[in-house]
Amino acid sequence: MEIGYNGGAGAVYQIEKVGPTGDGVGSIQGSPEVTAGLPWKTVKKFRPEELNVGFHNISAVDLSGIVGNHSYTDEMINASGFVSDMFGYDIDLDGDLMAISAPGHDFEVFFEENSGEFVNKAFNNQFHITSRTRHDLALSSNRTAYPNSGVTILNNGAIFTYENKISNWGSKTQEWSQLQKLNAQGGASKVQGSGENLFFGQSISLTRSRRSDADYVLAAGGPNYDESSANKVGAVYTNDAMLRKLRPAFSHPDTSLAGRVFGNYKDQTEYVEFSFTNGNTPNALHTFEGTVFANEQGEIFIEASGQDKVERGYVVHRPFIKQIRGVYQFGEGVRDNIALYVDGKPFDASGVINLFSKAPDVGNVYNNIGLYGISSLDSSGTLHLYASGINTDTSSGVLNVTTSGSLSGGTGILDFYGYGG
Repeated sequence: MEIGYNGGAGAVYQIEKVGPTGDGVGSIQGSPEVTAGLPWKTVKKFRPEELNVGFHNISAVDLSGIVGNHSYTDEMINASGFVSDMFGYDIDLDGDLMAISAPGHDFEVFFEENSGEFVNKAFNNQFHITSRTRHDLALSSNRTAYPNSGVTILNNGAIFTYENKISNWGSKTQEWSQLQKLNAQGGASKVQGSGENLFFGQSISLTRSRRSDADYVLAAGGPNYDESSANKVGAVYTNDAMLRKLRPAFSHPDTSLAGRVFGNYKDQTEYVEFSFTNGNTPNALHTFEGTVFANEQGEIFIEASGQDKVERGYVVHRPFIKQIRGVYQFGEGVRDNIALYVDGKPFDASGVINLFSKAPDVGNVYNNIGLYGISSLDSSGTLHLYASGINTDTSSGVLNVTTSGSLSGGTGILDFYGYGG
């Protein structure tokens, strides 16, 4: 097929064969009308958001109002500015990646990088990974928002890449979406005064290399490249593309966690056991209660293990133990009547029971002192009562002695002493 030079902005159409015979949709003109006998269907039109048909009859001053600062003269603009983007000049497709060239394109891309804590190769966009936001300077709004962020070079060229990726994981449907616009890199490729009319992407070749560090390799020709600008000897540019992405992570309902809390490992009757799964309720809280008996050192332990049913699951989607909370359990206080017993009993036979009222060794008493003998004699004997340590001879007062009890079962003698006086 012969492609006309300096055609226009350009477009690419995706046409699929819908059957060997019968009616199809569309024609070579891209009409949506049903055409009998054509088993083909136009399903998509590829065209970047902004393309250029060239600059016609414009001065260097007026061009500054469109592209910003530049070093072009009126003669240079008249000689090269009229060339359009020619999007679709060359196309290559391999697997789910497609490259479309626009060798007459004049603008580059400004990338705004947002750094993240996670690396792209190990995590997907469900996590805070490093991302880059692209701003195509072919759009006048981006040139206004990001002034002096790029350079405009007439007919420098560009390649637009598209990926046929899954748009709905549930139904596994795929859809083409634009990935990135590539510009020539290195040397004088992006320098005004030497990068003009490079026509980067006039020929392209795309292959899926399936390397560990890159999925695809794209080779692009720049037929008019030369740093001296005297003789355009040309150049070939290569770009690697890493499109492999991790599957979206999700929480499997059967992912489980089980374990036990204990103090004495050998006594299984004192274990507090737990077991639960993710289930179908997000962030569900499970509570287990029990009494744990610590070991002799006052220690308690926890053992737990689980299983993630997702082959390459993330920790964030696995159940976990949030906390173990408890209090030290004391004995309960009881208030009740209790019988008190004195170990021993009075003599069953005759004898002497000495009862003492302990007082200071020295002291003058000016009061009444009552002595009480609380006991009983079951048989004959002598009961001595003493006021110990009181000097009753030199103190004024009354010494009262009272016996509480009875003499039963026999006769005895009751003696009273003022002892120590």
